[in-house]
Order: sequence, then structure tokens, then C-alpha cells
Amino acid sequence: MNKRAIIYARVSTDDQRNNYSIPSQVAECKKYVEAKGYALVGNCFVDPDTGQDAASGIPAFVDDYSSRELSRPALDAAYEYLELYGYDVVVVYSIDRLDRDPYKLRTHEYGFIKGGAIVEYVKGDYAETPDGQFMKTVVGAAAKLDNDWRTERFNRGKRQKARRGFFVAGRPPYGYEINREALGGLAIVEKEAGVVRWIFDTYVKDGLSLYGIVDALNQSKAKPYNGGEWQKSTVARMLKNTAYVGTIFYNKYERNEKELKLRDKGEWIEIKITAILGPDIFEAAQQRIIESREYRRKQAIRFYMLAGMVLCETCERPYFSQTSKAGKGRRANDAPIYRHRVRQGHCGNKTISARMLEPIVWEKVEALLLDPASLRDGYTQALEHERAANGRQLEMREILYKEVGKCEQMQRNLTGAYTDPDVKMTRTEYLEQRAKIQADSKNASSRLQEIEAQLSNLPSLEEYESLERFAEEIKERLTGAEWQPTPANKRRVLELLHVRVMLNYNGTGNITGWFGDPLGFSYKTYCLSVLPEPVRPYWRVRCRAFCQR
Repeated sequence: MNKRAIIYARVSTDDQRNNYSIPSQVAECKKYVEAKGYALVGNCFVDPDTGQDAASGIPAFVDDYSSRELSRPALDAAYEYLELYGYDVVVVYSIDRLDRDPYKLRTHEYGFIKGGAIVEYVKGDYAETPDGQFMKTVVGAAAKLDNDWRTERFNRGKRQKARRGFFVAGRPPYGYEINREALGGLAIVEKEAGVVRWIFDTYVKDGLSLYGIVDALNQSKAKPYNGGEWQKSTVARMLKNTAYVGTIFYNKYERNEKELKLRDKGEWIEIKITAILGPDIFEAAQQRIIESREYRRKQAIRFYMLAGMVLCETCERPYFSQTSKAGKGRRANDAPIYRHRVRQGHCGNKTISARMLEPIVWEKVEALLLDPASLRDGYTQALEHERAANGRQLEMREILYKEVGKCEQMQRNLTGAYTDPDVKMTRTEYLEQRAKIQADSKNASSRLQEIEAQLSNLPSLEEYESLERFAEEIKERLTGAEWQPTPANKRRVLELLHVRVMLNYNGTGNITGWFGDPLGFSYKTYCLSVLPEPVRPYWRVRCRAFCQR
């Protein structure tokens, strides 16, 4: 029975996909398959003349990804095809087409071997012997070194061009086009420059937000580079781009595998181009960006008395606070709500009006505050309960400390075994065992952090005394006719009591905190009881929407 084989080919970029590399790689691999008498299989096809993906043609898995990428679409598809249909051989033109890095090369080869296939190269015969594997490593390392040298030469040439004051290859900023005769190699596109000036004027002088600018741009005839719609991120980058005041920088970043790291400013290469804006308006835009980030973002847009305190009894996940804006449907005013959503990782969909829930909670807590003796007794019960619970947590903390230490010792033992020439442990075995130990250690550490956080919440004597004084003060004020607590005052009280509002799906809930037994309530019936008789029929429908989802 003939062996089944697939073809894998690769170039580094989309641009290289358009040259003759892929057709030549595929053609040579196809000849190799035919000479060996293999049956060529696969569910991906390329045009034999252009090398582009096609509905039919030569079966081949083709990537236009750099060898720096360990995960590539066509390579992943080849692994998937191996798992679903199976084959015996992967035919690749040369080692560097699979990977130049010796370690990554062995990783890819092992991925195929694990599924029952071997890799064969058209260019080069590498036997499964120590000599053959050594030659494969040498050739792969040589290919990587040659590529690194070529990359360095290419980058050195681009740095030299930048030092001479010219824009280096790439897409120019919006508002410019490449022109070798212009200052810095970039000329202003006046139509686009008008859009740039409008964005800065509107942002600085008119105070329009980024979202407002984006909406206005999308309603105009101006289009971004891709011809689609304007995005907030695009406008935000433009507002910080120094190109518009006549300066661009090259060599700002260095790549470490997949990550880009900002270089020291002393290594940046400055290139002067024609400015679209004056320095004053650009500086004003930077000041507004800083102000928005440092100040405005810290200020809550809306106040929610129970923000972070409302939780689900079923999944114990917190409801998040939001406001349904006026104008949607028949809503006349903004409606603050607390929402539970499956889309946010919660156990179900449920919404309850803040205007309905907050009075219930405050009514229950207010009754408790008017009886400081009861509050004191409840606090003492809560304190004893916390101490009893924490006794079990302390035992678990000691167990987890030992488990983390055990994982660390296992890691040291594994490393010692791997470096011991007598043990004969492969790198793959070492990495698999290390990953398992690290996962166990991470899990134990995570549980330990949770317990440490719980132990830190133990009520203190100072908090108890503060609560007593505060309760007496609140009682005096609540019983006086001249004082009405504001929502902020109420929230301060709830925070001091460590209040948590646990909601059920049946329309009931419990208020817990440092006051002993939970305070039960039914928000389904309360919603109707607080409403005047004429509007109750309509609100029966609304209550179902808010309270019974």
C-alpha cells in the first residue's frame, strides 16, 4: 500500500506570496512525491502557476508567515488533517521552510511524529541517526544565522537611510504620501491634511470627544486608509502622532520574538518632514489627552449606592451597574439598573431597577441602625462566626504552604534529573513534566492567595468600636426631623457594615454583613407596594421584566 503524503510550503510575508517561491516549492515537492510513489492528499489547494490558494489544483498546505511564528494557519491545518484523516509523510522543500530555529524545527517535527507522520525534505537527506540529526541541526542553525545576517543588513540599510533624513519604507501617516523630492521623502496630501486639521481643531477648541469625532467623520465623505469606517483607536493615534508637527522617528522599537519593545530615546532617529499643524494646537491636544487619562477617567459618571454590593445567590458573581438611557422604547428618563448577564460570564440573565432595590436595602439597614443594641449583638455573632470559619482557613493555609513547597522541590528534582546524563530524559518529557508541576503550583498559589485575602477581612476591635460610635450617631440623626441621609451617606453606612445583597431568581434576597443573621426581603412584592394604585397595572409588566428574568 502506497504511503499517503502532504506538501507543506512557506514564505515569510504576504508580498513574497506573489513571487515564484511558492509555485517552485510546490512543484519540487510534487516531483519528490511522484518519484517516491506516494499518494498526494490534503484538503487545501494552490494554483500551480500563481501559488495562490484555490478551490482546486495541487493539494498543499501553504503559509505566508514568518518562521518566528510557532503557530501558523496552514501548519495548524496540516496537524488537524493528520488527526482527522491521517497520512504518513510531510514533504517540505528544505529545512528553513519548516523552521530555521533548531529547537522550533524539532518541535514541529515532533508534532507530526506524535500523530504518526514523518517529515522528509526534498533538499537534503537526513537519516534518523545521531549523524543525521546533527546535520539537520547544523543546517537549520546555518539557515537561521544567514537569515539573521540578512535581516541585520536590511535593517542597517534602513537606519542609514533614516539618518540621511528620509522616510523609511512603510505606509506614511494619514495626510502624507511618499515623494522623494519632498522634505523627508513625504509630501502633504492637502485633502487628507484638511481632515487632520479638522480633527485637532474639533478636539481642542470645540471639546468634542473621540466618539463624537468618529461619528462626525463616518457621516462625512472622508475615509481612512482602509476605505472602511473610522475607529476611535485610529483617531487616538492620530492625535498623538508627532508627524503632524513635522517630526517622525525611526528605530523607536526593537522586536524580541513577537513582542515590540520601546528603545531608549537616544537610539531614535529623527526625520524632519513638512508640518500640517502648528506646535500650539498639538501641545493643547496632548494636554487634553493627559487630563482625560489622569483626571476625568477617575471620576465616576454616575453614582450607584449598591455598586459592587449586589451578588447572585446562585453563582455568587456580582451584578454590574449601568444606566439604560432615556429615549429607548418608551423610556422617558434614564433608568439605573443592576444587571446579571450570561454574556458577561454570569449564570443567567437578570435585571433589577436600582430605584426599586436601593430603598429596600436601606429600609432594612435603617431599622437595624435604629436599634444599636441589636446591631452590637449581631456584630458579636458575626465576629465569632468569622473566627470559627477562619480557624478552618488557617488549617488549609498550612496545607497549601506545604503543597507549594512540595511543588518547588519537585521542580528542582526534575531539573536535576534532566541535567543528569545518566537519566536520559528527553527535552519533550522534561517540558511536559515541568508544565504539570507548574500548573499544580499555580493552582495551589492561587488558592493560597484567596485564603490570605479572606483572612485579611477578619473584623478588628477598632472597626467594632468605630461601628458602635457610628451607629449611635446615625440613630440620633435618623430620629431627628431635620436630617435626611444622602445616597453617599447611605453608601458609607453600608460599606462600614460590609453589606452584601444576595439576590435569588424567585424574587427574594438576603442582606448580609457584620450584623449577625441575614436580613431577608422580597423585592418582587415590594416593587408594587411602593407604587401608587393607578400605575400598578403597567408596572406589573415592568416588574416581570426587571425582577423575574
